[in-house]
Amino acid sequence: MSGFVLEWQRQSDRHTYTVAWQCGDGQRTLLEASHVAKADMDGEPWPTNPPLQQVHHVNEKLTLAVGMAGKNHWSLSIEVSANCIIFDAACRVHAPVQLGTVYDAIEPSFRWNSDGLDLVARDGSNLFRLKSDTNSWAAVGSHLLLHVPADTSESLPTTIRWKYSIQSTPCAAG
Repeated sequence: MSGFVLEWQRQSDRHTYTVAWQCGDGQRTLLEASHVAKADMDGEPWPTNPPLQQVHHVNEKLTLAVGMAGKNHWSLSIEVSANCIIFDAACRVHAPVQLGTVYDAIEPSFRWNSDGLDLVARDGSNLFRLKSDTNSWAAVGSHLLLHVPADTSESLPTTIRWKYSIQSTPCAAG
C-alpha cells in the first residue's frame, strides 16, 4: 500500500515534521519543514514555519499543534490521507510580520519544477503537486517557500490563515 506518512521530531523547544511517501519498495522522505530562523522586519530572529510547541495526535490521520513566537500565537492542523495531506495554519499577529512556510527537499533524486508546484523525479515525471488558493510558492535550490500575503492594514491584532495541500499524482500513486 502506498501513501503519505507524517513523522514528528522534537528540536529543542519546538516540534517539526517530515513528509514521507510509503510505497512497496519502502519509505522515502520527501520534505522537511525547515526550522531555521530568518530575520523579521526589525532584524530579530523569526521562524520560517509555525513554531510548534504542543502537538496532539487526534488519531493516525489528524494532528493539531500550537505554539508561540514573541507575542504571536500559531496553530496548525494536518490531515493525512493516502493521496493527500492538507495543512491549515493560522497566526494571531500583534504587529506586521512576514508569514509563510518553508520546506527542504530531502530526497536527492527529486527537484522542484520552476514554479515550485511540482516535485519531480530525475526523469522529469511529476510525483507530487502542491495546491494553494491564496499563496505564492517559490523554489529556491532545494528549498520551497510559501509566502503568505499578510494584510495587516486592518486593526491589530488580527488572525492570518493559510491552507495548502500536497497531493500525489498518478505516477506516485502507482
